[in-house]
Amino acid sequence: MSDQTDEVLYEVRDAVARIVWNRPERLNALSPSLLDAFRAALARADSDPAVRVIVFSGAGRAFSSGGDIVLDRARTGAGLPEGVDVGEYMLAMRTELLQWHADYIRLAEMRTPVIAQVHGWCLGGGAWMAVAADITIAADDTVFGQPEVRQGMPSGAVWALAAGWKNALRYALTGDHLDAAEALRIGLVNEVVPRAQLDARVGELARRIALLPPEASELNKRMVRRAADAMGFREALMTTAEVAGWLMGAWRPDGQGAFDARAAREGFSAAARARDDPFRPEPFGPRSESGSEPGS
Repeated sequence: MSDQTDEVLYEVRDAVARIVWNRPERLNALSPSLLDAFRAALARADSDPAVRVIVFSGAGRAFSSGGDIVLDRARTGAGLPEGVDVGEYMLAMRTELLQWHADYIRLAEMRTPVIAQVHGWCLGGGAWMAVAADITIAADDTVFGQPEVRQGMPSGAVWALAAGWKNALRYALTGDHLDAAEALRIGLVNEVVPRAQLDARVGELARRIALLPPEASELNKRMVRRAADAMGFREALMTTAEVAGWLMGAWRPDGQGAFDARAAREGFSAAARARDDPFRPEPFGPRSESGSEPGS
């Protein structure tokens, strides 16, 4: 059985539901419509008794470049979008951030085990979603990162929950990219495989999980996830959503303002280069050496 929307593909085969983010021309940037379709696909798979495992991935040369950044809204001197008052703006940001963090909790509370299959760029909100999955398998060309912190945007607690607070701070305070080997070392992913073997390896693991009685996989997942809850998983995510809202409201003309202005004049790529060039070379990933990029 298969089905699809423009932005999310859905297929069930041999007890495995495969969900594919399908905006390759935008490196699977997470637009509101894509996220809505993804949530619907997750709910559909989780309610289907024939589905034993869910796998989500990205089409094209990247898993995801992160949240879809809208650059066409003029801002006032205080950083507010024109025509929007501060109360409306802060409420909208808080609602959006709470929804993002509710997505991570949703992945944890679904009865069905969820595998994230990642390759190429895996940045920002895309990286958080990948890390929040029950299991994360990465191709050896995967590059993780939160470069948006360099322009004054928030990091996320899912990195700390997976990799520990020392490792999380190392990347939250620099925006540095890291390669798949480093992501494995610090605990962001379960396994790294050659890109050409990624589909086969994830398929093999999904089939192994699907061999379990469904009650065993559901209740053992719940056992582990409830233990994580007891250690503060849910509270950490909800607190992060609130604190991230404060940071999103702390707009600065030399931070997000400068990035937006350059992007409007010269394009997003030029703004990203100007943001990232002072940090090169980076310790890990493609930007540790000149001229190398994933998926190129």
